[in-house]
This record gives sequence, C-alpha cells and structure tokens, in this order.
Amino acid sequence: MKKLSRRNLLKGSLASIALSSAIDSFLRSYFFSSGDAIASSSSVGDKFYVGLQFHGGPARWCFDYPLYKDETEMNDFNAQPSNPMVITGWSSNSTNNDMGGSLTGEYSLHTVNSIMLPPLWLNTQPTKLSDLVSSCIFIRGLKNLSIHPAWVDIFAPRLGSRSVPGIIPSFSDASIPCVFFDIDRFDLGTGQSKDPLIVSNQVNWNGVSNDLSALEGIPKTLIEPYQKVSQEIFSETDPKMVNVRKILKRISTGNNINNRSKYMYTNFSLEAMEAGLEQIINNFTTAFNSYASVFESAMLEPVISVDDTDIYRTNNPDSRFSNANYENYFDSITGDTNKLNDCISINGSHAKSNQLCAGLALSEVLIQSPVTLSRSFLLNAGSLNMVNNGGTLGFDGHSLGAVPNCFYKTKYFQGVAHLLNTFKTNLSNSGHWSKTLVHLGGEFNRSARFDGAGSDHGGEGSCSTLITGIKNAGVVLGDVDYAKATENETYKGFWGQNSSTPYTTEMLSNLIEHILGVPNDERTFKDDDDLTKDYISNT
Repeated sequence: MKKLSRRNLLKGSLASIALSSAIDSFLRSYFFSSGDAIASSSSVGDKFYVGLQFHGGPARWCFDYPLYKDETEMNDFNAQPSNPMVITGWSSNSTNNDMGGSLTGEYSLHTVNSIMLPPLWLNTQPTKLSDLVSSCIFIRGLKNLSIHPAWVDIFAPRLGSRSVPGIIPSFSDASIPCVFFDIDRFDLGTGQSKDPLIVSNQVNWNGVSNDLSALEGIPKTLIEPYQKVSQEIFSETDPKMVNVRKILKRISTGNNINNRSKYMYTNFSLEAMEAGLEQIINNFTTAFNSYASVFESAMLEPVISVDDTDIYRTNNPDSRFSNANYENYFDSITGDTNKLNDCISINGSHAKSNQLCAGLALSEVLIQSPVTLSRSFLLNAGSLNMVNNGGTLGFDGHSLGAVPNCFYKTKYFQGVAHLLNTFKTNLSNSGHWSKTLVHLGGEFNRSARFDGAGSDHGGEGSCSTLITGIKNAGVVLGDVDYAKATENETYKGFWGQNSSTPYTTEMLSNLIEHILGVPNDERTFKDDDDLTKDYISNT
C-alpha cells in the first residue's frame, strides 16, 4: 500500500468523509448477495450492541444480582437461614500465616447512587464505578433452564426467531452482521443469508503470560477481506469503480467546488480508506494495552471486607458455623502460598483477564472506526488468570469452596466493572455511548451448597444486566421470593430464587428491543412485555 504524506492523508481523509456512504455501498455489494433485502431504520440501524457471555454460570450475588433492594427486603433476607456460600465478604478476619484465626462471612450491600450493591461498586480507582451504576439496569428474578447450553437462551430465546445480537443487523446494513469473539456459533435469526463472523485467534488465554504478539491477528481476521476487496474495487479497471468515477466526473463539471474537490481527491480518499483499515490494527493494540492496564490497576485496588486485609487459609473458615470444614470451604484453591491475596498480585505480577480486554478493545475500535464493519458484537467474558500458580478461575463452581468463590469472583467482577466503565468513558468521549447497549448474560445463577463446598446450577435465580446510554438507567428490576428459601441440608437459605411470576428470556429480548428503538409491532416477542412495562414505570 502506498504511504500517504501528512497533507495528502488529510485531504484524503476529508474526501473520505464525503465518500463514506459510497465506500460502504461498495463493501456491502461485495459481501451481500443481491437477494439480501435488508431493512433500513435510522432509529435502530445506527445503534451498537455488545453482549458479554459469562460462560459456566458464575454466582452473581457478589456482583450484579443484589439479593435485596431496600430495607424491607433486607429484613426478609436476613430472616432466612445463612448460607456460607452466599456472602459478599467478611465482617471479621483474624486469619494469619499459621493457619490460625478465623473468618466470619457476611452478605452486606452498600448504597451506591441510591441502589444497594455489593462492596466492589464502592471502588473509585482506577475508575469511579458509581458513574457506571447510573447507566445500569439490574434485572433480577429471571428464569432460565438449569443446563449449560441454556446460555444461548439468554441471547437467542427461541431458535429460529430473531436473536438479541441479531436485532440491529435486522435493521442495519453493516457488512458484518455480528462479530462473535470466542463464542460458539448460533443462528442470528435475522432472515438474512449471512452468518455472524467468528473471530477466534487460537490465543491461549489461560495464564498471565499470553503471547501478545498473536493478538495482532485478531483485527487482521476482520480487515483482510476488506483490504482484498479494496484492491479490487478501487482499481482503475473495476466496472463499479469506473462507473462511480464517471458519475463523479460528470458532477465535477459543474460549478460546485465541493463536488469538484470530491472528484479530485478520490484517489486520496481511497488511499485513506485503506490506511484506515490498516489503522484498525494499530488502534486495537493501543486499546488492548489500555484495557489490560485498567484491569491490572483494578487488581491492586482493595474491595471493602474482601481484600482490604490479608486473607489466609484457616482451620476456622466461618465462625458462624461450628462444623465449618477447612477442606470444604477452601476447596479448589491452588497456589504457592496460604495467602489468597498473593494469587491476585505478588512481586509486580498481577492477575489478568486478557480475553475480555481483547474483546472490548476490538468492539471499541470497530465502533469508533469511520468505516462501519459491524454494529453487533458478542464477546466471551473471559476469566481470572491468577499469578503465583493460582491457576484459572472456573465459573462452573461445583466444587469451588465458599472462601475462594467470594474472594476470587469478587476480584474478577471488580476488574470487569472497571473495564466496562472504561468502555463507557471511551465511547462517551467519541460520541458513541448514546447509541450503545451492553448486555451481560450467562446461563444461570448458582444454587449454593450449605456445607461451603460449592454450588449447583440455579436457573430459577438467573439475572441479567443492561448498561446503556440510549435510555434512562440506574434501576433494579424484578422480584425475588424469600419464601422459596429452603431448609434442606444441601441448598439451605436464599440465593436469589425468583418469584412465582418470573421474567423470561423473551421478556429480556423485548426490553432490549425497546431500548434500541424497535417499534412495538415489529418486536420479536411483542406480547412478552412485562419487563418492558416494569422498566418504563420505574424510569
């Protein structure tokens, strides 16, 4: 590709703005067949959707599933039997490096922007998380199947119907309907012939020493087809380009200096187009490094009652229960120390979540790109890769003990929250946040074991969170049923069981379509509007 001088690049960039619609038309004509009749809607088609899939169904009560939302519910919750797994931290910690001392678990929420949330939301560094709360719609009482394949239902409630990532592609003409980043394929349900583009760069995300040189291949997967097309359609001999040049030439024969300028700098604009595609790689690398730095800084920021003091393995893992068992409560912990904090940060090394950092970086760069390749993204939310031989946090926590479940998942979700707040800030600065919706989903919540030894699939305690600048937010929706708190010895207590009239994944889809601007009569599940009505009445 020919290197542009600063002056010519500037001229080309200005001309490229004028020709952007024509360039997008070229790309669409090459990537869609003539039979693809795509609807057009300025209210929906100019939006952006970013979904995050938390694979394995992690317990969310320490992150975005507040088990009570006001004082009345708090009293009802506290009247239920305590479950050692269902905690947000420790009310007291006297542990030491000799396996002595004890922990006393607690489930305690704090008021952040008038919403009661787990303690990680009190963080003000590296970002101020209360700013993110004002853009969040926390949805409780969602019911889903208690099987791992049900993660698809959160994003595609009914096979063959329009999926959530397929909403915007049904109303827009971006050349890539949806980018799936390390996500298994499913039908978007748009009625179009094009499938989502699967981006999986074969990067080994486990561990903290990823081969970052391989990251460059992620955006290359996207832009290489376009670079190839640009070499074909921007040639002097391509029939389509010849016709466009003829049209521009006829326009330029008039007295309109702007039109004449468009024709004069066509070559510069095309070169700028190619340079812009190549710049996506450079922008992606910069964005990834920025997100990775934010996550690292978050790991150094303590969460009140979780890691604001050092926590060691102890023979007395929960002083509330006389039969607390060390093996159960600390089950699945690895690492070279008795100190849990050392698996998050030690000797200048810090836990990472590079997979999520890469997904958000890719989404940000493509949303901000002057050439719109896609408006819909579904990302793997990654995991927590720990230092000091701590391993990778598993979200399918059947045997993850109560202490590491609370400690490590809180640190992971703390990092997720700061990454999302950074994503929001970056898109706000570029003017895109007012058109963006982020959707956090997973297959289910967890039903907690009473012996502190792990949790099981909890479909009737599912949840979802929407984060957006499109419409009003800063609200908790949905009811839970404390009467469903069980007295049995396996899953004793309350862990988020929904009410007798739970929200469904179809209702979630309806709300998302409402926020994105889909008219009532065009919504996929138009009669499943209970959640949407609750949202409207509460905002």
